[in-house]
Amino acid sequence: MPIPTGLLRDVYLRDRLLGQRREPRVVEFALVSLAIAGLLLLLASAAKADDWEVTIGAGATYGPEYPGADEYGVSPLPYVDVTWRDRLFLRSEQGVGGYVINWEDRNDALIEGLTVGLSVRPSETRDEDDDDRLDGLGDIDLSAEVGVFATLEVGFLEFGAELYQDVGNGHEGLRGELSTGVGRQLTERLSVGAETFLQFGDGQYLESFFGVTGRQAQRSRLDRYDAGSGLYGAGVGLSSRYQLTENWMLLGFVEYSRLVGDAADSPIVENEGAVEVGAFVAYRF
Repeated sequence: MPIPTGLLRDVYLRDRLLGQRREPRVVEFALVSLAIAGLLLLLASAAKADDWEVTIGAGATYGPEYPGADEYGVSPLPYVDVTWRDRLFLRSEQGVGGYVINWEDRNDALIEGLTVGLSVRPSETRDEDDDDRLDGLGDIDLSAEVGVFATLEVGFLEFGAELYQDVGNGHEGLRGELSTGVGRQLTERLSVGAETFLQFGDGQYLESFFGVTGRQAQRSRLDRYDAGSGLYGAGVGLSSRYQLTENWMLLGFVEYSRLVGDAADSPIVENEGAVEVGAFVAYRF
């Protein structure tokens, strides 16, 4: 498929869609990502060119300030996608990882592709300064998530699944996602994709982003609220890629998502639905 759902994942789509944006850390992340990408480019120059696939770019998104926020804002973000021999990678959202299984373009009549991999990536964050409604709730700090992901291509459909655990002092929870996507090459230059997704988390994850503890209730204007584990988000999205030249490309997306369950009922949430749009310019080396 020309645009699998991976395009959306590579630019932090679902996380920003539900408002879990990383603007307070975007400068640090951009610098680290570009520094690592630069190092990989140096390594690539000393290795076989065919071993590397490197795409670097930048852009911005427009979406909610935090999960369930009414206020929207613009976020500049880097776009990084570096792969070595289809085994190891560095990507904007997936972080650093590798494939345990990577079967592509199989001649099997049913299964056309299968990937299974492991990665370490930045966790979601939230600053109470993002919005007045968050005053007194404290920050959810940047940490690291370790997890497993898989994609399965059957005919024109791509099914995806992922499960990640915070291993630091961030949200400290477990979260996952299930998705279904399709992609199509409309012209020689233009590709489009579409996907649907469901997101779920354990009690610790939902409590971090949607719960209000007794201490937080005392410091804020919100009532105490306990958020349990389960499904917390669902959405649909469209993406596109336009090849300007052999190396330069434009990437864009628009998505609608909605908080559900205990997340939607949280006193932190002002708007259960969210629309996110974004555009990126990237260069493939």
